[in-house]
Amino acid sequence: MKILILGVSGFIGGNLYKKLSEKATVYGLSRSKVALERCKTADFSKEFNIDKLFPNIKFDVVINLASVMANSKNLQDLEDLLIGNIKMTGNIIEALRSQPNSYLINFSSTAVYPNITGIFTEASIVDPSKNTDALYGLSKFNSEVLFNYLLSEGQKVIHLRTSYVYGEGMDETRIHKMFEKELKAKNTITIFGNGERMIPQVSISYLVEKVSFIIQNKPVGIKNLVEENILLQDYAKRLVDKFGNEKSTLIFVEKGNRQKFQVESINHEK
Repeated sequence: MKILILGVSGFIGGNLYKKLSEKATVYGLSRSKVALERCKTADFSKEFNIDKLFPNIKFDVVINLASVMANSKNLQDLEDLLIGNIKMTGNIIEALRSQPNSYLINFSSTAVYPNITGIFTEASIVDPSKNTDALYGLSKFNSEVLFNYLLSEGQKVIHLRTSYVYGEGMDETRIHKMFEKELKAKNTITIFGNGERMIPQVSISYLVEKVSFIIQNKPVGIKNLVEENILLQDYAKRLVDKFGNEKSTLIFVEKGNRQKFQVESINHEK
């Protein structure tokens, strides 16, 4: 089996490359150069040609992780976050014209749902307007629609609406790493919203196992990819058990998000 990962240089992409290479021949494309076999660079914000990059190779599976990610500087930047991701999706769709028989795994996001208290499944109404990263959530939903509408007729695709992904090598700015860094530096963890906020999350080990299962079974449609819904105070306690000691302290701050945003899946269960 031949698998192509778009966005192989990222946290998820690198872990998938390592896991999937155990049983398949894995290729990769990314905007930045990576020291991995069969991986090349491509600027997804511009037109690129898979046939020229990998001549005479027909991929059984394409995994799309390419995206302009939301950060504190671009949350309201229409050109960068929304239009940038739409253009990128269009270029990927055009590049996939040469791979009409490949199975596409498109990484979307649970940011398509409103970040409010409630339980959201694949059947829930999409409304990213109630998120601080609304433009990112909208861009991911737009990408789902564009892939469904513009891909070659009959090409199979699944959209994985992924929750917070954590694990070794994750982005240092994510809340999981911020908690861990504070604990190791000060032996404290500061939790806003009195620790009442709940988030859906998935460990990187769980994610790669689920993707391996999906590749084997090739379901189509939409799947929420979540391992558990957890209160931030409970995750903090978990970190204390792992890295702290009897003097570790949780500091609860009144102000902050207290929403209990929960995600469950009703599709493609094992």
